[in-house]
Amino acid sequence: MSHRILLLLLMLLCSFTQVNAQKYLSPKGLVAFTEVDTMPYPGYNLYRYLSIRMKYPDEALVELAEGKVMIRFMVGKDGYLRNIEAIDTVGVHEALVKEAIRVVSRMPPWEPGINNGVSVDAYCALPINFKINNGWLQRKGIQNDAKKAIRKKARQKRINEEYGIYED
Repeated sequence: MSHRILLLLLMLLCSFTQVNAQKYLSPKGLVAFTEVDTMPYPGYNLYRYLSIRMKYPDEALVELAEGKVMIRFMVGKDGYLRNIEAIDTVGVHEALVKEAIRVVSRMPPWEPGINNGVSVDAYCALPINFKINNGWLQRKGIQNDAKKAIRKKARQKRINEEYGIYED
């Protein structure tokens, strides 16, 4: 059962201004751009994609954890996302970080960055805010018994993982 929680997406940090190209050498030795003539962008409604596919992790919900996860990734010449990682995660619940990485790693291809009329690898950053909507909790009747029910589900999930029973 997935929890549909209002997720606020701040803004895509890939600026769409024309600037001089700046190269970045990744730890894996790949050369990618951090600024190009046209930055990569999704060819679909990113907010809708995230709101449909994002699930608020039970472990974070039990603790009423909220926070912003900054995801950095490279959009390849072919539009596929690579080198997906969370940055600046101090104070953010680990389950929120894992969920943000999971959803971003499953995104459809983006439109690649363009520099001098040629598709290039380019890095982008995407902030994802996790916020519990109190109205949603009240409509679902989740109040005092919420933590107990959610803890039970989280405990069952851990047991399932321990015995190799996985649910997506």
